[in-house]
Amino acid sequence: MKVISLLSIIVLLCFSSCKKTENNPSPESELHALTLTLNGFGQIITDAKNGGFTSSDPVPLKDYVHFLNYFIYGQDGNLVHSLKQADTDANFGKITDQVPSGTYSVVLVGSRYNDTFGGTTTLSGSKVLCSAVDDDLFFKRISITVGSDDLSQNVVLDRVSCYVEISIDETLPVEVASIDVSVLNEADVFLFSTESALVGSTPATKKLTKVISNDSDRSNPKMGMCVLNAVSDLSVQIYCYDSAKKYINGVKVQNVKCEKNRKTILYGKIFAMPSGEYPISVNPEWGDPIPKPF
Repeated sequence: MKVISLLSIIVLLCFSSCKKTENNPSPESELHALTLTLNGFGQIITDAKNGGFTSSDPVPLKDYVHFLNYFIYGQDGNLVHSLKQADTDANFGKITDQVPSGTYSVVLVGSRYNDTFGGTTTLSGSKVLCSAVDDDLFFKRISITVGSDDLSQNVVLDRVSCYVEISIDETLPVEVASIDVSVLNEADVFLFSTESALVGSTPATKKLTKVISNDSDRSNPKMGMCVLNAVSDLSVQIYCYDSAKKYINGVKVQNVKCEKNRKTILYGKIFAMPSGEYPISVNPEWGDPIPKPF
């Protein structure tokens, strides 16, 4: 399975100079122009067993980030402005705003899906809900001060998703028609204030089903999903079923640890496990950024 690694996104913030105003906006405050431009980026593609290789061409932003959300908060933590863009917008990747002089927190969230946000009127209560198994989430929060001079600043939008890959190292019996992978104790909420996932009182579960339709699917199958929980251990269930969805065999892997922008690989056998264990490893190459010129 090939997985896109950390995507280095360069953000340019430009502010025009005007007269001094309060830290938080008011009707009397003279506004300064704010422009954020997100360009294409290079990529690294990693194979679990064969290392990594780099693309020769820059990757357009909208190839992997389909929705871009921008929030700017005043020094008191209250929302000043917000903006959502989709990759179908003509100006996708270019955000323009006007704010008075002052100190602000800017939050950028990139995602594959049109995720739901909550509590965004204050920085302390803001969160994004991310539940799809393939929703790769990117996030950055920075502090900026708008003064009397123009300001230009480079920002890297960081991947906050983890990735769990399942590698079954055997050929499955002919009666296996599907494989269900369930990740338990998952988080589907990411908090702006702590820049981390939150596991609720009722933890989330993510489930992925792979249908076995030919001999190629049956031989050493692999599958995987994006997860958010990098703060506590996960449990992963790998269950095999026949065509009538009757359980045949499976394993449950406990104490799975994930890291942001890292691929955790679970590998082993389900029908022939001499040790009775399912090993776990972490592939750090998934997260190494490869800078590419724009």
